[in-house]
Amino acid sequence: MYAIPLVATLLLAAQNASADPNAEIRMLGNCADCAITGEDYSDRPLMGLDLSNADVSDVDFSNTSMSVAVLDGARLNGVNFDGADLRGATFVNARLSNVSFAGADLTGAVFEGAVLVDSDLSAARLCKTQLPDDAMANDGCGEN
Repeated sequence: MYAIPLVATLLLAAQNASADPNAEIRMLGNCADCAITGEDYSDRPLMGLDLSNADVSDVDFSNTSMSVAVLDGARLNGVNFDGADLRGATFVNARLSNVSFAGADLTGAVFEGAVLVDSDLSAARLCKTQLPDDAMANDGCGEN
C-alpha cells in the first residue's frame, strides 16, 4: 500500500539529485563518500551534515552552522571553516591539508587520529576539544 508513494518519492529525489549534483547535500544533509570541489556553502545551516569519507577541496564553509557534523575519514584540502559553528563535529581519522579554522567554534569537536598538514586549530575556540594526539584542549572554555 505504501510502496507506490515511496517509489515516487525516491524517483523524484533521484531526478532532483541528477539535475543538481549538490542537491543531496541540501536535501538530506548526507554526502558520505562524495566529492565536492570549489563550492561556496558559507552562511548556511548544515547542522548534522554527514561528510564521512568524502573528498572536499577548495570549499568555503565560513560562518556556516555545522554543529554535530560528521567528517570522519574525510579528506579536506583548502577548506575554509572560518567563523563556522562546528560544536560537536567529528573529524576522526580525517586528513586536513591547508584547512583554516580562524574564529571557528570547535567546542566538543573530536579530532581523534586526524592528520593536520598546514592546518592550525589554535585560532579557533577550543573547549572540551579532543586533539589529534588525544589531548583535550580547554583553553577557550571561559570565552563567550
